[in-house]
Amino acid sequence: MEALRYKEEQRLRGVRLVEKQFFYGAEGGGLFFRKSREFVLQDRKTNLYKDITNDAIRYFYLNGIAWWGGRYVTGHILSSQVACLNHLFAIRRDKEKVLALVKSFSDDFVDVIPIAEQMQGFIQFEAIGGSHNLLNENLNTRGSNCTSVDALILP
Repeated sequence: MEALRYKEEQRLRGVRLVEKQFFYGAEGGGLFFRKSREFVLQDRKTNLYKDITNDAIRYFYLNGIAWWGGRYVTGHILSSQVACLNHLFAIRRDKEKVLALVKSFSDDFVDVIPIAEQMQGFIQFEAIGGSHNLLNENLNTRGSNCTSVDALILP
């Protein structure tokens, strides 16, 4: 019951942000499961921080990553995928910032290494273990229909 209350509180908090035009003036009422919802932005692109929008969309395209809920960034303001990108994408190519991030968890980390993929950086999004289907799921695709790590950093 507590989890349901938290989810509803966060949805209402998000709706207030939409009403205050926090998302670059975008309005709610976008479609989610074919119904207009106040917590879904009509202009889905505005759900991403404006300084990362084009690069994040390109990163997903070049790396064959599916967007949660469809073929394009979701307007759902409670998307964990979008939240992860908004928090981490801007620093993914900055080795010192990524290292400082992991060091905030433990001083045992001494380095981070680049992850080989299109638009290489020190953080990989929607990681699934490459071509190895580690969990024996039906599909092995980044971003949808299989278990993935939202953000991966290799120390």
